[in-house]
Amino acid sequence: HADMTALAQLPRTTLELEVEPADPDGTVRVHVRNTGAALAFQTHVRVEDADTGEEVLPVFWSDNYLPVLPGQSRTLTAQFLPGETPARVIVTAEAWNAERVSR
Repeated sequence: HADMTALAQLPRTTLELEVEPADPDGTVRVHVRNTGAALAFQTHVRVEDADTGEEVLPVFWSDNYLPVLPGQSRTLTAQFLPGETPARVIVTAEAWNAERVSR
């Protein structure tokens, strides 16, 4: 088994999130930027129903649980099944060493 105790010592960092409105085909583009000075480890992005707080599923991400270097910005896409996108959604991002942000 791997010793992962060093992960608890990762310096804190901060994330910034931008979301483009959904396309007619149900695709949402999400821009995640690491605004801190340390690696954002295992950055996880999700889409939630704004009314219930539940994660919207199924959703097909272009990437997720990704590292984001300091100053780096990554663009992800989320594809929903036709007609499955709730009227109001919240996109969130958080990392092992960064607080949750939402848009």
